[in-house]
Amino acid sequence: MKVLFTTLLLALSVSAAANQYVFPKEGQSEEQQAKDEASCDDWASKQIGADLATLETQKQQKINEVLSAPAPDTKGVGARGAAKGAIVGSLAGRDKLRNETAAAGAILGAASAKKQAQAQAAQAQSQATGAVEAEFEAKKTEYFKARSVCLESKGYNVK
Repeated sequence: MKVLFTTLLLALSVSAAANQYVFPKEGQSEEQQAKDEASCDDWASKQIGADLATLETQKQQKINEVLSAPAPDTKGVGARGAAKGAIVGSLAGRDKLRNETAAAGAILGAASAKKQAQAQAAQAQSQATGAVEAEFEAKKTEYFKARSVCLESKGYNVK
């Protein structure tokens, strides 16, 4: 599932890069436009410190690092949850049922604590992946701004 999601994001970001339209205002030939676009791609890459392909590769590496990072250690989480559940169960139980309610509280407390720890780990992973995506999008936006400035200075309309 994670690989599919990452592949989908890659495909979307590559297609977004192809949506900058360039029109020659001064009658430049297709050959000249191709040269100017290549020159401006190079210039924009220098302005942000990397080309789009390198940025995409770096983004994928960072996302893969986030997704393959080991899950946080949850040892003891279940035991602490069980202890809390046992205390609450014991307090809630009547004299004859105190042991049974304490045991039930321990089981529920352990399960609840583990589930909460897993949810927190998943949320942290999602936030880290989102931060990587946001960083890439910011650099990509800078790249296209720089590319637009370059192309406009060479006599092109850029949208």
